[in-house]
Amino acid sequence: MKLIAHRGIWQEKKDANSKEALQKALESPHYIGVECDVRETKDGKFIIYHDPIYQTKLVGSCLYKEFQKNKNIPLLEDVLKIKCDKIYLLEIKSQNIDKQKFFKLLKKYKRNIYIMSFNERIIRELRSINKEYKYGVLNYILNSDNNYNYDFICLIDSIAKRSVIDSFQKRNIDVIIYATRKIRNNVMCIVDDYKKEKLMK
Repeated sequence: MKLIAHRGIWQEKKDANSKEALQKALESPHYIGVECDVRETKDGKFIIYHDPIYQTKLVGSCLYKEFQKNKNIPLLEDVLKIKCDKIYLLEIKSQNIDKQKFFKLLKKYKRNIYIMSFNERIIRELRSINKEYKYGVLNYILNSDNNYNYDFICLIDSIAKRSVIDSFQKRNIDVIIYATRKIRNNVMCIVDDYKKEKLMK
């Protein structure tokens, strides 16, 4: 099975995306990789954080020092320092991420990087600058799949019918399923660790 740990291995939601949760997943034999959310602060630091708001402010308007007291919000660099050949599936949340600075950071660490976003423009722009990594869009199929030409596609489970999966795999496009309701053997599945055993039944 090709399982990717959703925001790491965690039990309480506040621990999701923490360095500890992500490291546990990268060290676990049950997972081929980890998914985490990347946002950029006002002063250009890349942090692992899901929500657009932090303590009533947009993350993009916060300085990094505002996050430093919270041990559960690591820098992307702290996660990339974890030596591992597994997949680092980075979901780009910031709409106007500093692309040059982002790639400069990734280049420091030779990791197996997959980059995705709900925003196809961001992925298109990132790939036009650096083709070294694998790129994909979440739920692109809800709009159109006619001209989809990225390395992988991330589909919500409810629309990932066998015919849809086959259509992408025939074009050598990897399929990753999220909001997984049942683990499938022929695709990568993003799962919450605490739900894993139930999903495998």
